[in-house]
Amino acid sequence: MGLFDDINVKWKLPELLELKGTSLTQDAVQNGSYQTKDLDCFMYDYTIHEDGTVTKAEYETTEWIKDKDAFMGGYMKGDNLQHTPLTGNRVFNFYNYINMDEGGLDFYIEWQATMLNGKIHSIILREFTTESNQDRLDNIATWQKMEAARKQYYSSLEYKYFYKYTDAIINCFVKGVLYITRFVSNVCDKVNRAMYKLRR
Repeated sequence: MGLFDDINVKWKLPELLELKGTSLTQDAVQNGSYQTKDLDCFMYDYTIHEDGTVTKAEYETTEWIKDKDAFMGGYMKGDNLQHTPLTGNRVFNFYNYINMDEGGLDFYIEWQATMLNGKIHSIILREFTTESNQDRLDNIATWQKMEAARKQYYSSLEYKYFYKYTDAIINCFVKGVLYITRFVSNVCDKVNRAMYKLRR
C-alpha cells in the first residue's frame, strides 16, 4: 500500500445526499480519519482548518531513541512541534475507508481539494462507493474463532506439559545435528586442504 499522510479536516465538508438510507452520518464523514498520497507521503499529520489554511505538523528536531521493547528497537522523539502552512496553488485528493458493522455496508469516500494562494478554494466529492460488509464480518468472525481456539490450546495440558517440552527437545536435537554437520564439514575441508598441499 505504501506510505501516506494523515489529514484532519476541520473545514466543513459538503453535505452528501448519497448518505440517505444508509447507516453512515454526515458527522462520521466530517470527523473521519482521512489519508492522502498527494503530499509528502511520509506519515505527516496535515490539518485543513476552518479558515481554509492547511498546515503540516513537524518537529524542529528529531532524534532516535533506542528501546529494546519498542518496534524496530527504538522510536523517533521530536522536540518543538511546528505547524507549517502550505503555500501556493495545488490540488490534492484525500480518502477514507469507513467500516460499519451495522447497516450492511462499508464505504469509501474520496475528496478533491483545490488550493489557491495558500488557502482551500473548494473541496468536492471525487468518489463515493459502497460494498457489502458481510465478507469482512465473516472474516472477523473466523479470525476470532481461530484466536479463541489458539488461546484454548495454549492453556491446555497438552501444550503446557507435552508439546512445549518435546518442542524444546527437538530443537536441541536439531541444533546438535547442525553442530555435528558443521564440525564434520570443517574437518573434511581441512583434510582436503592438507591432501592438496601434500600432492603439490
